[in-house]
Amino acid sequence: MHMAAAVGTPILALFYGTAYPWETGPYGAGHFVLYADEPCSPCLVPEGCVCGHRCLKAITPRHVCAAFDIAESMREEGAQSPVWSDETVRLFVTRRQPGSDQVLIPVNDSPEIAEGMSPLPGRRVTNRPNDNGIESAVCAFSGQRDILVRQFCLGDRQSFVDAFSQLIDRLHATVRYLNGSRHGEGHEEILARELMPAIEETHTAFQSEDFVTVLDIVQYRLTSVMESLVRREGFHGTI
Repeated sequence: MHMAAAVGTPILALFYGTAYPWETGPYGAGHFVLYADEPCSPCLVPEGCVCGHRCLKAITPRHVCAAFDIAESMREEGAQSPVWSDETVRLFVTRRQPGSDQVLIPVNDSPEIAEGMSPLPGRRVTNRPNDNGIESAVCAFSGQRDILVRQFCLGDRQSFVDAFSQLIDRLHATVRYLNGSRHGEGHEEILARELMPAIEETHTAFQSEDFVTVLDIVQYRLTSVMESLVRREGFHGTI
């Protein structure tokens, strides 16, 4: 599960009573977690269970199929009002929040939960820096980053190369936007000390065909830098 999440694969994880998804759930935004929320969960002494191991029987194929349908609907259609009615087996979506640990949000609780979803393969991302400013630029980066990760997982070298080229184009467009507008004010340190060095290191790793390092820089360093730019503009959330 963790290896799959690390390379950008969407996860539907099953957590029974002996595991605690807030501590060991799949890391990243837009993963789904089914959790058997029995009164005795999380269980610290499973070998001494006096409840007949109810938690191990709670999650059924029906739950998994229903959760999968919700996940697919949200990824394909951007569904904003998913409905999950089971109060014992709960369905969560993972989100990342700047400055804090990952959080799990009950799927019914947030009408905006689909904002953190990774697009399915083949979904086109057309946002570019425009009148919407830095927020639009960061959204465009986020979508292209997810496409890059998916092409790496699919093992399609040429598509990965093409996706990398488009990602770099979006990053340079962001730099040009910040340098050429009033929004560049206050961003000089981030540009000089964080964004430009990270872009250069990504180029170096790509030229060496060290694609794993490329993904590490893109998913962690560059994503963190772009989130910093968004926070400076007064927006909140993760990408």
